[in-house]
Amino acid sequence: MNKTVLSTVLAVLALASTDGFAKDLLNTAPSAGRPHGPWYGSISGGYAMADDIHYKNLDGDKGRISVEGGYVFAAALGYKWPKYLRTEFEVSYQANNLNKVSLGGERGSMSSDMQYLFYSINAYHDISTGTRFLPYFGGGLGGVHETLNDADGTEGTLGKGSSDAFEMHGEVGLHYDLGREVSVGPSYRFVHLFDSVGERDDTNLHQVKVGLRFPFR
Repeated sequence: MNKTVLSTVLAVLALASTDGFAKDLLNTAPSAGRPHGPWYGSISGGYAMADDIHYKNLDGDKGRISVEGGYVFAAALGYKWPKYLRTEFEVSYQANNLNKVSLGGERGSMSSDMQYLFYSINAYHDISTGTRFLPYFGGGLGGVHETLNDADGTEGTLGKGSSDAFEMHGEVGLHYDLGREVSVGPSYRFVHLFDSVGERDDTNLHQVKVGLRFPFR
């Protein structure tokens, strides 16, 4: 059994080392339709929203914190596979202010902000339209480092500090081909953070961005 497995592995490695395998299956060689090869980079930025934060204090009273619109920036390194499939490693940053708090029927203002640093693996499928317009859809998962600055008005509920959590997201977008594999266009991303702490619920984020994709030679 071990000899059979070893023989199979050696055969696969030998096949992977051939030019035909690299060009036809891995699609790594430049061509007339792809003069720059499969690697590309992307940058994007835009408007970021978050659902209100729901929580309970130590006495069991329910509260809610209103989150203002903020901003998000992202950068990614990607690889184009055959049949319009792309994968990416992405790092992004989002910031939102917190402005109002309610607890046990009482309402008040507050001064604080929430910051998110994301790192994720994404996969997208481009849809060929026969035009310069290229819709796509996909998603990804990864981690997020959250930082809550001094939250005046939420003492004993959220608290100040940093934490790490798991995140997953879905995205749809539409890019316009500018030529030579450079494209630009808008996208929408829904993000779910598994960041509930104590009586605090998970967080949902919404990102509307404009991005630029460009090839590496």
